[in-house]
Order: sequence, then structure tokens, then C-alpha cells
Amino acid sequence: MKYETEDERTARAHLPAAGPRIKPRKFWRVDCRIFSRAVGFEVLNEEALIKDTGLIIVAPPPGKRGFHDFPEAPIILIDKKLGRPLRDIEIYTHYWLISLAAKNLFKSLANDAFAFCKCETRLPNGEQGPEYWLCDVLPVLDAVDEETSDLGIEIKGDVKFYRFTRGFDIRLRQEIVENHKIFRLRYAEFFIICDDSFKVGCKGIKGIGFFPLKK
Repeated sequence: MKYETEDERTARAHLPAAGPRIKPRKFWRVDCRIFSRAVGFEVLNEEALIKDTGLIIVAPPPGKRGFHDFPEAPIILIDKKLGRPLRDIEIYTHYWLISLAAKNLFKSLANDAFAFCKCETRLPNGEQGPEYWLCDVLPVLDAVDEETSDLGIEIKGDVKFYRFTRGFDIRLRQEIVENHKIFRLRYAEFFIICDDSFKVGCKGIKGIGFFPLKK
């Protein structure tokens, strides 16, 4: 039987204590939960918002994220006759329409990842409605590990884009996503991904959904 020497016991006593194991970050697809019922709002000044942009809908500038320099604030009519009540997050064209509570939460979780545009809200009687904002997720990352992921990749001319066929499985390049809590995928900008900390922080926000990156 081998016995420790005094020097070995002293050295072992000074070894740093083993810390808790750090769990790897888990990522989720973020989306607005879709209802079958129409949502009760309408943008009254869409034509003014797209004037001189060359676009036919309200959308980010070509090749960028964020907002055009709108000539006026988006005017939102909130009316239960148009559909169900608004939640904290709704879809409007290429953007989210979000409540003040959601905006404040997003800023606290990942301020640099978002752009916001304040809306003017109206009720059917002409009174001002609750505060809502258009919101865009800004980071666009080439983050997919294409060799280990299972998804469709198409190239048409100089354009590459992803197709998410049944049973897709997305694996991320950790060196690309390590400093980001929420981002879009290059080659599929509609596909928004967040990490665990963002998902947990959104507890209580109505209308947002989180889904595994494997289907």
C-alpha cells in the first residue's frame, strides 16, 4: 500500500475546489404564437410609411435590419371589432408589434439586439390607446454549422437560402453565437434564435413562443 508523503498531502490540500459544472447554453427558435382568429389592430397610415422606400409593405431597408426614417409614426387603430385583443407580441409584416412591458423587458435582456419604433395608438372613440412599439431583432449571424445540421440549402445564382424541411435539425457554431442572446440566421432572416437566459427572462410575456431547434 502506498502512503502519501507530507509534501503530497500539503499539495493536495491547496488544490482549488472543484466548481459546479457549467451547463452548455441551449438555444431556441423564437416566434409569435399564431392564433386562428384575426388580431384586433390595423395600421392606418401604411401608404405614408412606405412612400419613397420602393417597397410595397412596411419592411426593413434592403440588405439591412431596423427601420426606414418614417415621415410619421405608425398609427395603430386598436379595435375589438377587427379581432381578438392584442397580446404583448403580435406580428406585423416583417416586425413584431410589442407592448411597453415587452419593450422594457427586451431592453433589459439584450438592449443592443433590438431596434424600436414608437407607434401612435388610437381607440375607436378617438382616444389614445395603450403604448405599443414596432420592434426588430438586429443581429444577423452566419451561425449554422452546415456540416452537422440537417436542413435544406439552396443556391440560386448568387443567393443562398435555407429550407426547413420536416425533421430539420440545426446545429450552431458556438464561436459565432457566444456573445449573442438573440439573433437571426443569415440565409433565413425570418428564423430568430435565442438562448436560455432570454427564454427564461420572457416569462409572463404573452404571445411569444419558444421551440426546439430540432423538429
